[in-house]
Amino acid sequence: MPLQKYISVKKWSDEFQIIPYNFQTHPLPGNNRVNSSHPVHLEADPSSSRLFTLREDSPFILTHMKNTCRFLLILIIAIVGFAVQLKAQTMTEPDGAYSFNQGSIRHILLFTEGYFVHAAYDEQAKSFKHSEGGLFKMKDGDLLVKMEFDTEHKENVDSIFTFTCKLTKESLDITYQGLQAKYIRIDNGDNPLAGAWRISGRMVDGKFSAIPPGSRKTIKILTGTRFQWIALDPKTKEYFGTGGGSYTYVNGKYTEKLEFFPRDNARVGSLLAFEDRVEDGEWYHTGKSSAGAPVFEIWKKASIIVE
Repeated sequence: MPLQKYISVKKWSDEFQIIPYNFQTHPLPGNNRVNSSHPVHLEADPSSSRLFTLREDSPFILTHMKNTCRFLLILIIAIVGFAVQLKAQTMTEPDGAYSFNQGSIRHILLFTEGYFVHAAYDEQAKSFKHSEGGLFKMKDGDLLVKMEFDTEHKENVDSIFTFTCKLTKESLDITYQGLQAKYIRIDNGDNPLAGAWRISGRMVDGKFSAIPPGSRKTIKILTGTRFQWIALDPKTKEYFGTGGGSYTYVNGKYTEKLEFFPRDNARVGSLLAFEDRVEDGEWYHTGKSSAGAPVFEIWKKASIIVE
């Protein structure tokens, strides 16, 4: 048990130093006691109002310490460590990518910066099934989503749906109208490019053309390892196209692997390489499209574009 899990001690007869010890990797001989004058140990006691009681088989050893300040310093470090660990274990936002397999159909969920997108496809068969996405927030353990596009049911656009969910570091369990699915986490959204981006300009026929804010937009969602772009118009409930898969970003080299692309399924499996950089909140994207055409695009975070 690591030291940071314990944030309080029961005073014995003097001040003590708390020494972390791992009995699995460094077992002590005999009865695991190293201080004959005070051979006492701490162990968590959930049945008591105190955090700990003294037991013989604890992973901590108490020894005398004359310096009270040193004791307090160690205790503060333990408290801080406990708080950091507790924060890491308590998941309140689902940011990242998740996967759920239904036979040969793969379901991918992406969450970042208040946006989500779901896609279902068969990569081996190069068959796209459907996709939905929009805005999301967590409330009292539920996942609330407001649809901005739905490739199969445009009538769902602008509707709000509530899903019961259980979120951990490893998975996201979702229940809706009696149906359950366990999505396994792929990544935690950790990447310099991670976010919800909206295209703000592109090169067309050798001339740069700005794309002003409007109801029609192209959004690109990136987590730590996954991406999906969508062209949509929530106002008219129209969907114009999408594509997605996995990506890497190393030393300015951005490489996509297409796993679904309904406009041209033959391009599934293609690798697309780009030279990318982020400057002053803008993402510069340069390379060639899946059709081989030159690409120069500028993207901005969707959250800072006001329509």
